[in-house]
Amino acid sequence: MAQGACETLKTEWNAVWAKEDISRWDYQSQVVFNEIKSIVKDSVTDQCLKKLRPSLRGAFVFTVGRRSNLVFRLLRHFVARNDESRRASYNTGLLQDFRSKDIAEFGSGTGRISKAISESGGRTTLLDSLEDVLRRSKRQFAKNNIDGNFVVGAFPDLPIKSGRFDVVWNAGVIEHFSGDMLKESLLEMARVCRDNGVVITINPYSRSWLHAIGRGFMMLYPSFPYKDEYPITTLKTALSCLGAGWTLREYTAGFFTLFVGAFKRLSLFSGMRNICLGIFWVLSGAMCALDRSFAGPIIRSLDRFLSKIFGGYVLISVFTPHKKSRRINDDISTVTRL
Repeated sequence: MAQGACETLKTEWNAVWAKEDISRWDYQSQVVFNEIKSIVKDSVTDQCLKKLRPSLRGAFVFTVGRRSNLVFRLLRHFVARNDESRRASYNTGLLQDFRSKDIAEFGSGTGRISKAISESGGRTTLLDSLEDVLRRSKRQFAKNNIDGNFVVGAFPDLPIKSGRFDVVWNAGVIEHFSGDMLKESLLEMARVCRDNGVVITINPYSRSWLHAIGRGFMMLYPSFPYKDEYPITTLKTALSCLGAGWTLREYTAGFFTLFVGAFKRLSLFSGMRNICLGIFWVLSGAMCALDRSFAGPIIRSLDRFLSKIFGGYVLISVFTPHKKSRRINDDISTVTRL
């Protein structure tokens, strides 16, 4: 990408984030946080399953299912039992969600989801090309006495050593790339991920007809800030660039987000800004409260069911290495930290 185009893009995104209240938690953030937490839990469960004998592994999966909360709790207990090193890992939280994991968000924007991950025990690194946005995120972390690592950088050349993180993720980034830029970005995310880690990208889903209708309408608005967005159908075609050592699982989520987020998009119209933002925050707060209540699992299951039928707001692509597959390139000449 030409230098002039990069600077123009930075200016546009600085303007977008300047209007965003990064301290407020919304329903879309809640959905993304839930999905990342679920994927990390799945990854931990898979690692525990690999430690069991094949016959016992099959019994666990057949009896209670790989992704259920029950199998997760049983496996943590079983793997830790009668094994000092595994018991130590269990007691220190290495087999529990985000705890003691190095987690990186590339294209961090507001940083509010990484902040929530840090509050849940993860060691987070936020990378963005916009220094002003990173400074705002850093102030929010400091205000709440939360540790974080803040790095200025951009795709496709990340200023980070290979194999640095357990979880590498971003949301609302990859859909702005195409062709070689998209492949190079995925390669970089894979490069900095550990051999037993996971790479997650969360992007608008092209087969969500509700999103397509809404986006088509918003494209008529001259100041709509997401015109360079390319909703994604699948990243299977880009999987080949990572080599044979990676597997891909994809699914869609965020059906309810389409309706809640619609009011935030409508707030771009000057005459409707205040009333639409008011409705958005009321609905967002209500959905977040429901998600955290006893009805949360039901809401999330229903969201995935409806997303599978009608198409959710986002496509979630989960890349997992099943054998070592790395580009060895640790010649990082410049690292700018905030």
